[in-house]
Amino acid sequence: MGFNSRQSARLEAYRERQRAAGLVSERFPEVESIRLETVFHDTDGRPIQRRIKEVHGDAYALFELPCPIEGCTVSLDEIIRQAIAKHGRRRTGAIVCSGENKETGVTMPPHHMDYSITIRYHKAGKSTKKSSAATERRSAAAQKPRTRAARSEAKAGAVKGGSKRQAPAKKAAQVQARKPSARTATSTKRTKGASASSAGKKRQTRAKAASKATGASKRSAKSSASAAKKKASAAKTRASRQKKATTKKRSGSARVGGKQAGKVAAKVTGRANRSKRTRAVAQAGSARGVARVRRQSV
Repeated sequence: MGFNSRQSARLEAYRERQRAAGLVSERFPEVESIRLETVFHDTDGRPIQRRIKEVHGDAYALFELPCPIEGCTVSLDEIIRQAIAKHGRRRTGAIVCSGENKETGVTMPPHHMDYSITIRYHKAGKSTKKSSAATERRSAAAQKPRTRAARSEAKAGAVKGGSKRQAPAKKAAQVQARKPSARTATSTKRTKGASASSAGKKRQTRAKAASKATGASKRSAKSSASAAKKKASAAKTRASRQKKATTKKRSGSARVGGKQAGKVAAKVTGRANRSKRTRAVAQAGSARGVARVRRQSV
């Protein structure tokens, strides 16, 4: 058997196992997705390959991973089945691979694979809806005619039957359209309630904006009044300082004037005293001279 034939046989066997396993949505309808994280180690324990696989409801429920060392496969089907049966959400562990190649019969030293499984489940009500939708699709696909002749005959029968029932169906549709449904009534009520709530919110926001504006105006008025008071007090202090400065100048000038007048009077009095002295000296000298002449004449 050649290489290509072995590959085709291996692929056909894998597809057969997939069909036998079925879809995840059929086998596990409550499961939304399954995440597989695996790390393969060699015989010495060194990691050689890491894989991450996300399995959803439309995938096959076959959880086989090929071993990268010897070509054998490692299966996680039983571990996942037990975890879902117990409604588990996470499983971790390790699986020892025997290293046996079934095609060649060669056996290598055992090695292992670390795995981490994360299972997500549908919320309440979703799994049943999805499973029912899947069964409906499968039944519809099974009921569809597969040949062209059968499809044409089915279309012709549908047209004949539809032409007879078209008029009453139209009338019923028109009547149903005229009648307001419960959904439309509830939707109108919701829209009215939403509009009323939005109007109330708008009024509240406007009132808040008005209160903020009034508060800001009051604060600005207070600040302006305080600024005016500060300016008035500053002007008063300046006026008082100017008055003090002028009084100091006047008192200083008066003091200077008094001192100068005293000095002038002292000078005048000194001059008068000196003139009197000179006069007395002159008179005394003249009297002495006269007495001297009289003595000489005698």
